[in-house]
Amino acid sequence: MNYLPEAFNYLRRADKRFDFIIDELPEFTFEAPPLPYVGLMSSVASQQLSTKVAKVIWLRFLDLFEDKFPHAIIVKEMDKEVLRSIGFSYAKAQYVINIAEHFHEMNHSNENLVNLSDDELLKTLTAIKGVGEWTVQMLQIFNLHKTDIWPIKDLGVQQGFAKMYQLDATDKDLPKKMTIIAEKWRPYRSAASLLLWKWKDSGFPNLAKVLAVKGM
Repeated sequence: MNYLPEAFNYLRRADKRFDFIIDELPEFTFEAPPLPYVGLMSSVASQQLSTKVAKVIWLRFLDLFEDKFPHAIIVKEMDKEVLRSIGFSYAKAQYVINIAEHFHEMNHSNENLVNLSDDELLKTLTAIKGVGEWTVQMLQIFNLHKTDIWPIKDLGVQQGFAKMYQLDATDKDLPKKMTIIAEKWRPYRSAASLLLWKWKDSGFPNLAKVLAVKGM
């Protein structure tokens, strides 16, 4: 994600709170983006789970393959009970198989998906049962490196945002507030999401300084 240094500098200028968040977080490192179907599978596997638990289940999944890589042609033929035995729910097991079947037939690459508009990408991938808007947004952030994705329905982003602005994380109007306030973070809301996830997972370091910043 070569855009991150520029994005972090932009966010520092746009919102003083990010100064205190960025200064306390370890350097971001990312591996080369996996094939898009692997990214989708990983997102499905991690839905509604803590980062730690999701990582454990994903590594168990990779261990099912001799070369530690989930080839679509193999996954699409897998027994759902095998997937359930490593921690997948029945629904997630079926969704992962659905993704494998779709990509085995369509053979999408990161290169051809990145050229689609956000609406076209959403329409193409949500045709796969089990892939929703959030799953596509994770693909856009982590695989396609889109710079301005803002996943307002993501629990971790919601919790980080609410902590940052002293808002109620359970407020049903929080997504609306997130949309309005984060306008000033365009065109780097993907980077803001990454920072909020990392800040939350790190235990909200520098919280007192963040909360001391006045205004929205």
